[in-house]
Order: sequence, then C-alpha cells, then structure tokens
Amino acid sequence: MNSTVGVGSVLSILHDQHMRTRELLHHVADSSGPERRRAFDALRRLLAVHEAAEDFVLRPAARMAVPRPIVLARIGEERQATDTLERLELLDLASRAFREGFLAFTVTLLSHMWHEETHEWLPLETSWSEEQQLTLGARLRRAFGRDPAGAGPAGEIELTGFRPSPVFGALFQEAVDRLAESRPGNGASGYFEIATAGARVCARTLPDRAAR
Repeated sequence: MNSTVGVGSVLSILHDQHMRTRELLHHVADSSGPERRRAFDALRRLLAVHEAAEDFVLRPAARMAVPRPIVLARIGEERQATDTLERLELLDLASRAFREGFLAFTVTLLSHMWHEETHEWLPLETSWSEEQQLTLGARLRRAFGRDPAGAGPAGEIELTGFRPSPVFGALFQEAVDRLAESRPGNGASGYFEIATAGARVCARTLPDRAAR
C-alpha cells in the first residue's frame, strides 16, 4: 500500500480488511471446535462488510479509473468465492468436506485479493486525492464502526452458533443497508448516489448477490 495514503482512508481501510481476512483464513484452518466457529463467523461478517464497501463505494470509481474488463474480472472472482462460501456455510465445520472446501476457498480468495490490490487499488491511489480517500473512509467508519477491519465490524444479525446456516447473503444485505444509512444529508457531495448507480450497472452484468 502506498505510504502516501493516509490512515483512515478508504484504501487503507480496505487494505486492513484484507490483512485481517488473511489472519482469519489461517485461524479457521488451524483451529477447531468453538474457536473455529468464532473465526469462521468473524470471517464471513468481515467479507460481507468488505464486499459491500467495494460494490457501493470503491467500485464505481474503479470503473472510471480502471479498464472495465479488469473490474468485471474482480466481480467474477467475488461471485466464485461467494458461491463457495455459501456452500461452506451448510457444512459441519469439523467435517473433511469443510476442510477441503475451505482450502479451495482460501486459494481462490487469496488470489482475488492479490488481483484487487495490484490491478484495482494501485490505479485508484493516483486517481483519488488523499482528501477524497479520507472522506470515503469516514463513510465506512460511520457505517461499520471506528474499526471496519476489526474482529467484529458493526452488525446486528445474530450468527447461529454451532448450527450450519447460510447467512452470508443476509450479512451482505445488512452491510449494504448500513452504507445507505451512512450517506450524508443535504448539501453533501452525493457520491454515494453515484456509487450506488455504478454498482447497479455492475449488478446487471452478474447476478445481484444482495438479492440472493
């Protein structure tokens, strides 16, 4: 991450979320029992927050600064990872099927994050001013708390303990709703409205994950 990007900027927050995601991937793989469940729950909540932030704040700007095929490739990778995650949610976390599936999910997600950081975020560092990045970072903190990359981003949906359940779609929708509620009032830049329109354009290309 470029050292000129200020702490609290949108790219800094997203980068921190990637770092936290890598930690949680290792934690899920290396733990067992209740500890694995807690790590997996934290991972899927963080991924929901991260994807919503990208789709409704970051990605519309990326579509203007980064070639469209690159943006759509990242969205396609996210769809693949989301489909895998939703299948993992239905499995017993102690099962061999979960362990093998989670390994494949980890490989896919790590590759996707590298492509994002290299092909999407680096161009945005030069196309956005630091002030713009800090403004959008503040939007994420209003929506998800002072530490959107922390172990437990703000959220009210109760995860279901030890019973497998497909809740990622609901977590994503909650994150989208929080972003909508965080948009500025009258006289503000209106960037969220632009971002939302841009995200809808992307959503027409691939199935809308929030509606699933």
